[in-house]
Amino acid sequence: MIWDLDELDPEHTEATPVSAVQYARQLIENGDGASLAEAAAIYKSILTDPTLQPGPYRAEIHNIYGSLLCLQAQNTSDSATALGLLDQARTLLLSALTVRQRRTMPEAWATSSANLALVYITRYVLTDSRLDVMHAHMALDGTGDVFAAAGDQSSGAWVHSLHQYLIDLVERRQALR
Repeated sequence: MIWDLDELDPEHTEATPVSAVQYARQLIENGDGASLAEAAAIYKSILTDPTLQPGPYRAEIHNIYGSLLCLQAQNTSDSATALGLLDQARTLLLSALTVRQRRTMPEAWATSSANLALVYITRYVLTDSRLDVMHAHMALDGTGDVFAAAGDQSSGAWVHSLHQYLIDLVERRQALR
């Protein structure tokens, strides 16, 4: 049964993963903290669904949920909470990348890799760890090429802006030392 998005009760046993994802995406578009928290709870509950088999759909859920947790971390003022969310996001995105591999799903791989880089960039802002910088660069490596080959200029620009932001962050921090 596909639910009317305005009436979806994520706790209802008849809700399908697809209808729940559609509702969660609508919540993300709202963009406020409460909507993002509700969307995160929906993605978390989808991952506990025993009918959701390993594969591309589960990997997509991992990718979106990891990205959402990163966004929540960026909007959290408590560093310990933010780092916990980022650790969860990193785990989810690394899991997504076991399925979304460059040779078989290049654009999906590039998207998850860029999201992972954003997790490391956000960690760097909080930790000032050079290891996070290295991981961010490694995660971004090759993503721009994939988007360029696919003719996806907007995603290529996104990756370029992430790379430039990372470089600027490092340079500013070095200037302060």
